[in-house]
Amino acid sequence: MVDSSLKFGNIGLTEGGEKVNPEKVRKDELRDRIVASGITQIHIANNLGISTGTLQNKLNGTTEFKVTEIVKLSKILGLSNKERDYYFGL
Repeated sequence: MVDSSLKFGNIGLTEGGEKVNPEKVRKDELRDRIVASGITQIHIANNLGISTGTLQNKLNGTTEFKVTEIVKLSKILGLSNKERDYYFGL
């Protein structure tokens, strides 16, 4: 099981379903990072337990990323905590 508890500065987020404001996510840069990684959106969506359409909505800012999804996506992409915080506006 993925440890989904994260500390963002003074804010502690846990597995309780918290979401990140989509306006703070650096969508274009995150999408570029995914493309540069060579990992398909199908692979990412499957690992996040969501459909590719839902992943697209999250990357477009239509819907929010859950904290658990951020944890999993960060691990998939090999993001450092600093990179994770940057891409997700934390």
